[in-house]
Amino acid sequence: MSFWDFINKEHPIVLIPHARPDADALGSALALFHLLSDLGYQAHVISPGSYPAFLSWMPAAQDVLIFSEQEQACRNLIKKAQTLICVDFSSPSRAGDIGPLLERGAHKKILIDHHPSPKDFADLSIWSDKAVATAQLVYERILSPKIHLANPAIASCLYAGILTDTGSFQHGFISPEVHRIVASLIEQGAQPNKIAHQLYGNHSEDRLRFLGFALSKCLHIENKYHTAYFVLREKEMSQFQLLVGDTEGLVNYALSIEKIVFGMLIKECPGVIKISFRSKGSFPANEIAVKHFQGGGHLNAAGGHSHSSIEEVLRQLQGILSQYESRLNEEAREISEIRT
Repeated sequence: MSFWDFINKEHPIVLIPHARPDADALGSALALFHLLSDLGYQAHVISPGSYPAFLSWMPAAQDVLIFSEQEQACRNLIKKAQTLICVDFSSPSRAGDIGPLLERGAHKKILIDHHPSPKDFADLSIWSDKAVATAQLVYERILSPKIHLANPAIASCLYAGILTDTGSFQHGFISPEVHRIVASLIEQGAQPNKIAHQLYGNHSEDRLRFLGFALSKCLHIENKYHTAYFVLREKEMSQFQLLVGDTEGLVNYALSIEKIVFGMLIKECPGVIKISFRSKGSFPANEIAVKHFQGGGHLNAAGGHSHSSIEEVLRQLQGILSQYESRLNEEAREISEIRT
């Protein structure tokens, strides 16, 4: 059965991005919202929690319901829905407090995702870990047959998802087809300069001052292991009026340092340590996330968490890096050879 066989116009359709949605998750959900609405379906987007302020420009972002703030209204809408569409996540646990509703409910469930090792909980899976973004799957598997219905709102949301999930086209394995999709989205009305400005050039003064603090006080470099990481402590972050998403992208500064292969952002949050991983070449950031920090993700971009103290996480990290020392050195040599 196809995507269109699982939905009808008689019942609401609820689109759910993962918790703390990024541009790919929210953009893909909103692109589908616009497409379905244009076709006469009753579509709604429910996010488990707030999305970053730098995504508020996305068309219809203001119509997204936030489960953590409007729980009863969201529960009522989910109860009425016949189909739940899970966007950019492969396990109910990634949907925060909505997760149990996905596991218990009798709804038809559609999974649209590109993360490795999806859980078997959906009735229909539109999945490929070869896709650079969920937005690519939305374009290829759902939008393409109805391309004549595309509009600038859809194009802009999908463009943002692909732009960010490819690291502004810096990650490996970006095929010519991805660039052809991007070209098509531009032809349909996406404006690359304006979207890039909204995503990367429209932050608060507090965020910029925090960035300066993090770069000068929180960055640690392990030259022996070709690794750099930020340690953000809760008390230090409280000095700044940070908004949701203000630490996004910080980990990439660690990876931008010459001869660094592996970068991390280790952030102390209430009751949990959250960790973002980035890597270059073939070094497996996701392997470390899965094996040691109850996480997962892609080869070069992953995430995890720990309920230990931040000091214990840092001690654990030293042991992990020593295990991977030879692989880190090998990848650093390969990168150096490419540059020369």
